[in-house]
Amino acid sequence: MESEFLNNLSFWLTSAQLQEQLIGIKILFILFGILFLVGIFYLLFKSTFLKVHFWQDWTEFISFKSYGLEKIHRRLERVRRKTESNLESDRKMAVLEGEDLLNEVLKRNGFYEMSLKESLEKMGKEIVPNAEEILSVHKIYRNMTVDPDYHLTLPEAKKFLGIIEEIFKNLGVI
Repeated sequence: MESEFLNNLSFWLTSAQLQEQLIGIKILFILFGILFLVGIFYLLFKSTFLKVHFWQDWTEFISFKSYGLEKIHRRLERVRRKTESNLESDRKMAVLEGEDLLNEVLKRNGFYEMSLKESLEKMGKEIVPNAEEILSVHKIYRNMTVDPDYHLTLPEAKKFLGIIEEIFKNLGVI
């Protein structure tokens, strides 16, 4: 009895008459499927899901470096070029960008505090053995922000850059 019912159901489902009646519904479901598939891929590539869960890990694995370090290296190179410039305005811009980059690296490594002194205390002597020298160089930045007419010499700019590079080396950024 059951096998006869299943055979009749199978013949009815595969009959040409029923398939002709269902062709519109089949096409509609195929179009919805394509639409949803396109929507999934669009949202997948539009969101940061692939970047966070795939691309960052793959980039770190291939380069043996933390993701985003290449961007920091490019910004540091731009600061180096501006530091070597003969124009005082470029050197001032290098100091401002260098301080901004330092804050970004400290934030990324979990050492960022409200002031540089607090950040240095949080890092400890193991990471930053020359905290006093860093604070003295930080005065250059503060003097520039307070006094727009502050005269920045080439040796001061190079010293500032050298200290920032030393902090980056201690943190493993470069």
